Amino acid sequence: MNDLYDYASTDLQVVEVGSHEVIVDLGDVRATIGQAIKSEGAIGRVHSFTGSRKARVQVFDTSQWTVGAKVEVLGFPAKLSPLKARSEVRELEWAEHGAALDSRIPGFMEIDPNRGAISLGVAEVDEAVPLVQGGVNLIFDETSDSQIWNALWRRSGNVHRIVAGESLEADVQVVGQDAYERWFAIRAAVAQTAASRDAGKDIALGFELPILEIQHESGPVMEGKPLSRALDDLLESVVSTKSGKVTVFIRVPLKGMGSAFYAESLSFCDADTRLWVAPDGTVDITRSHSKLGDGSQVLALLNRAELARERRSLLGDIELTDEERTTIARADELDFSLATLLDSQHPEN
Repeated sequence: MNDLYDYASTDLQVVEVGSHEVIVDLGDVRATIGQAIKSEGAIGRVHSFTGSRKARVQVFDTSQWTVGAKVEVLGFPAKLSPLKARSEVRELEWAEHGAALDSRIPGFMEIDPNRGAISLGVAEVDEAVPLVQGGVNLIFDETSDSQIWNALWRRSGNVHRIVAGESLEADVQVVGQDAYERWFAIRAAVAQTAASRDAGKDIALGFELPILEIQHESGPVMEGKPLSRALDDLLESVVSTKSGKVTVFIRVPLKGMGSAFYAESLSFCDADTRLWVAPDGTVDITRSHSKLGDGSQVLALLNRAELARERRSLLGDIELTDEERTTIARADELDFSLATLLDSQHPEN
């Protein structure tokens, strides 16, 4: 990819809007085939050039582009193959009409600040790191499959379900192929979620965050921004409002090279709950957090249990006090298979 010049001229703008593409005047900026172009939140892809300054840009929805609007050349390629979608209620016709990728951000007076807890059925876990109904739940998943992810998703309740991807059951699915298409599929699902919420529905939105290849010194980047900021900006339009409640489930897969760095990049994301699932399927409470939970007592219990186990290893079980035995037993109750627990319960319990 060619380097981009530092360029701040107002010449970078949309000069023509067609039925399937837009023409952009790039001024003195050099771009390559496949490079991402952004205008007022909409993303397009350079697919050819006309003259020395103008580029033909493939877009999802030409109604999002206006003549004279300023544009920005982003420092990464974009792949905008048509998204596929399925809907049991036939709400969407993505393949025919394209996918809207932006939606209105609710005003302050519209927002519903009320949140509820989603129980997982274990008192200590529900106390320390409850999932949040009407909020954003990040699931950091170190397991090798999506069993727990599917089980947690079933806790979303009897609401209208919208997902980006194919792994979850839903009323509406939007599907992309590679990492970039999956990101745009997420944006399309977010836009549909906002529209359904504004129509008065309670929504569960679920998607798996794609593993990105593009990184710089501050971590993974999407749409020219650090991943945590890009995710916050994206979810700003799907907060719960007085029209409808939105509960978001996001799986962050943590298998493979760079996964720890990937998880660290999301530490600043404004999520209501961060639930960390260890490789054996148990909840790692020490790495989890919820705005509705108080993990101090559970962490204190785990610390006391660790000290008691050390005494037992040195002196034997007979030297433990009844209180220490009880502490170890309570801590052992937290070492459960989350998938087994959730599969054994009704998803709405």
